[in-house]
Amino acid sequence: MLNKTLFWLIFLVVLSNLSAQSGWVSHQSEKGNFLIKFPSEPQIRTKQLNTTMGMLLTESISYAPEVKSANFLYSVNAVYYPKQTFNRDSLELIKVMFDETLAALSDNLNCKIVYSHDISIKEPFIRVFRLEDKLSGQAVKGQLHLVEDILITLTAFTKVESSLNDDIDHFISSFQWVE
Repeated sequence: MLNKTLFWLIFLVVLSNLSAQSGWVSHQSEKGNFLIKFPSEPQIRTKQLNTTMGMLLTESISYAPEVKSANFLYSVNAVYYPKQTFNRDSLELIKVMFDETLAALSDNLNCKIVYSHDISIKEPFIRVFRLEDKLSGQAVKGQLHLVEDILITLTAFTKVESSLNDDIDHFISSFQWVE
């Protein structure tokens, strides 16, 4: 009887998680390079940045829940660098770029890097990370991706005590490159 009760309890938990994520909205980038899911329709902003490398297109896609939620911001930022900016044979250059991107994000958010690990050292290059601000209790979980000179930063903002939740995992794992 206990095994049957446990089975139904687990079944209901899994079912509630699936139904909570069934309303998610797929969004394809304006350039069509990637696809990601948000809990609801995201806001999209594109901008041209004037840099020493010339004009760089940036695309910011974000969603901030209006109702009380464990997570208060989901965000994807894409920077489209000129072709051949990152040579695929120069793994050290890519690692330095990931290090500097993560350091700048950490500084801008006034957070400490809790962990940062490369999970793919071939294209697509991927790094997972977690940032925390002890003072505010904020946590940021995310990934950096690099494919074909496009740098993607995925971030989900939450409170430290809520940082292990299915919606963050669903958001981050829904990211896909489109050919």
